[in-house]
Order: sequence, then C-alpha cells, then structure tokens
Amino acid sequence: MSEIRATHSGFINLFTGLIRVIFAFTFITLITRSLSVEQFGEYSFILSVVVYTITSHWIISYWVTREIARGTSSGKTAIISSGLFSSIGTLVFVIIGISVLDLTNLNLTTILLATLLVPLQFLHNVLSHVSVGWKPQIASYGNFILDFIKVPFVFIFLFTFDLGLDGVFLSLVLSFIITNVVMLYLNRSQFQEKFSLFIFKTWISRFWMPGYPTMISIIHTLDFLIVAILASPEIVGFYAAALAIGSFVSHSKLISISVYPKLLGNDRGKYLNENFRLLMYFALLFSVLSIVLAKAGLYILNPAYQSVSIGVIFITMRYFLFTIYENFNLMLRATETVDAKPNPTIKDFIKSKLFKIPSIQLIQYTVYIVVLSLSLILIDFSTTTDLIIFWSALSLVIQIPSTLIISIWIKKENLLQIKFLTISKYFIALIPTYFVIDFLTNTFLTYNTYFFEFIPVVLLILFIGISTYVGITLLIDSNTRNLLKSILFELKK
Repeated sequence: MSEIRATHSGFINLFTGLIRVIFAFTFITLITRSLSVEQFGEYSFILSVVVYTITSHWIISYWVTREIARGTSSGKTAIISSGLFSSIGTLVFVIIGISVLDLTNLNLTTILLATLLVPLQFLHNVLSHVSVGWKPQIASYGNFILDFIKVPFVFIFLFTFDLGLDGVFLSLVLSFIITNVVMLYLNRSQFQEKFSLFIFKTWISRFWMPGYPTMISIIHTLDFLIVAILASPEIVGFYAAALAIGSFVSHSKLISISVYPKLLGNDRGKYLNENFRLLMYFALLFSVLSIVLAKAGLYILNPAYQSVSIGVIFITMRYFLFTIYENFNLMLRATETVDAKPNPTIKDFIKSKLFKIPSIQLIQYTVYIVVLSLSLILIDFSTTTDLIIFWSALSLVIQIPSTLIISIWIKKENLLQIKFLTISKYFIALIPTYFVIDFLTNTFLTYNTYFFEFIPVVLLILFIGISTYVGITLLIDSNTRNLLKSILFELKK
C-alpha cells in the first residue's frame, strides 16, 4: 500500500500551485503589457508548436509514473531515453519553425531560442512524472521554482534590455535549465539503478498505448494553429488572454495529484471521497472568482483584452467540467492493472480503461476541431469579440457529454460516494460570495486608473471574496471546520 499521504501532499501541491498562479500571472502580465496583441498571439502559437513536438515524452512519462508507484525503479532509464526522443522533437520543431517564417513576423533568432525549449521542457515533463510516482510534491516544487524565476528573467530581458519576444523565450530557456537541475537533485534517489534496455524496449513496444491519448491531445491543441491560419495570430492572442483567466479553476485539481499514485499502489481508501469533496470546494470557489473578476483580470493583462470578458465565463465553465473529468480520468486509469499483468496482448489493452477513456476524448476533440474549422470558413464573424465568444462557448458545449459519460462510469465502478448535501452547501456559500465581489468591483474598481493603483484594489476584493466563502462554509459545514482543525494541528507539529 502506498505511503503517500493524499490530503497532506494534496494541500502542498494546491498551496504551492496557488502561489505559482501569482508568479505565472505576473509573468504573463509583463508579457501582455510589453508585447502587442499580434506578438502575444505569435508567442502562444509557438508554445503550442512546442507542445506538439514534445508529445513523445508520454512514451516515457506515461509508464515511468506507473512503474515507480508500483516499486519498479526506472528513473534513470526514463532520463536517458528522454534524450533520444527530445532530439527527434527538436528536429521536427526546427523544420516547422523555419517553414512558418514567411507566414508570420517571426525571425530566425526567435525560432532558434524557442527550439531550446523542446529538450528542456521534455526533460522537465519526464522529471515531473518521475516525482509523481514516489513523492508528488517534488513536481509542485519544480513548477513553483519555474514560475518564480521566470518573473525576474523576463523583467530583465523585456524592460532592461528591451529584447521583445526574444527576451521572453530567453527567460523561459534559462528558467527551465535552473529548474531541471534542481529537480534532478531532488529526484536523485530514483536514478540509482542502471539503464534498463529491457524496460526501454517494453516502453517502445507499448508506444501506441500512451501514443493514442497523446495523438488525441494534439488534435485538441490544433485549435490555435487553425485559428492562426484561418483567422489571424491576433485572434489567438485574445483567446490566450481569456484562457489565462478562465483556466484558473484547473489549479484546483492539484489537490488530487496524489490520488493517482496511491491508486496505482492499490490503496482504495476513504481518502477518495474526501479528496473529491476538497476538489469541489476549491473548484467552485475558483470558478466564481474567475467569472466575477474576469474583466478586472483582463484589464491587468492589458486593457485591450477587456472586450473578451464574456468569453472568460464560458472558458471557466468548460475548465470546471474538465477538472471533474480529469479527476475521474485519473481514478479510472489508476485502477486499471492490465499493464501489471505478465505479457499482456494488444487485445487486452484495447479492452482496458487505458484505451477506452481516450476514445471518449477522440470523439470530443474531433468534433470540436471540425466544427471550429467549418465555422471559421463558413461564418463571417463581424468582430473579434463575436469569434472569441463562439470559440469559448463551443469548447464548453463539447466538454459536457464526455464529463457526463465519465461520471456515469465512475458511479458504475463504485469508486466514490459523492456527498451531494455537503457540496450543495458550497453552492449556497457561493451566492453571497458572488454578490459581495460583484458589488465591490462595481463600486470601487475604476478601469482608467493607474496600473499600480488598480492592483491593490483587486487584491483586496479578492481577499474579501475568499474570506466570505471560507467564513460561510466554516459556519454551515462541519467538514470544513474539521479540515481547518487538522491543518492547524499539522502546523503545530
């Protein structure tokens, strides 16, 4: 049985994640305040291409977490293997990058700097999955360091040296180098065993298994590329800004990061019910904060993005549903043991949850990309705002069926006993929270004020809103009171 403490590790991941949000938001604000909308769109486009070229990391990451959680030491094999796969990804990125030079305002220097991100982010992803298999909080520490050091670097290269887009990518490169060195050190106990050719061959022979969901994820992330080609990189910039605010709710799933390795270790304790309750507690709060403060958040990024605040609402709702989906997805995949059996066949894998769950996403994402592409070709959107609203609403509608399906699946597997009464109390607490924040934003926020005068007011409203929600739930929910007591008890140790 796994020795990972789900709630303890979950709170470490959540709170470091929330602090990361501050640094990540500062980083993106520095970028959006320095780059034009078109340049920010090009930045988002390049990062999406990086994602395409490092997807082969799943051939390693997918299995190394499962094996380490089950007691197999394959960390060194994963690190050495990552060098081979990232080299191929780097070559692919260079080819794609050079081919798009004529279609954008990008220069060769920018492409070459971005190329360095491919092996660095590849290694970072593998190290994070090694961590999740034995000590999930290390992955959170690594991400925290990454988000923290990006801020001073981007400030220096953007505002001191005025390097523009090149400065942004140089900041990312240096940040990944430092973070990877730290994570290699923290995970050093997992690199004691020698490189295993047998494990490597096993991963290669089963490449199609993680490759299947990876291919599906690539289909979903084609939306940025399609919009950039059929519309403009500027549209991508607007959507990326709305995404930066609306995706905030997804940080709530950090509370559940330890569930996956514990289930892989065959631990199906009552912690699952408690963990889901905590997930909903934070996901609901984060959703309301994103929706009510959408306009303020976009204004902080850049006043030019305020017009797409309605899109943030749809994106937030979509990510709320996706957070539930991803939580259930991890549970189902972790309880699948087909890969632990001796000599499983392809037929065995196809019958397993490891294949069936991605198939749901395949349908979802294919419909999403097809509808989005046809809409861009056939519909004449009068304004950028109309297109962003349509795009964000489409992503929400497409997410609903898959979340419903996987929720039914979880119920059939009898993994959770969801306490609807407790969760309904959180909905009740959200009502006054919403109106308090809405009243304060309408009363005290002035959108033509100086940037550094605007920020403190937003932070104060944010603090009051969170305090309202936490205070009400402490009054009406015994689980929240017990949680607070346990946290205070841990702090006193």
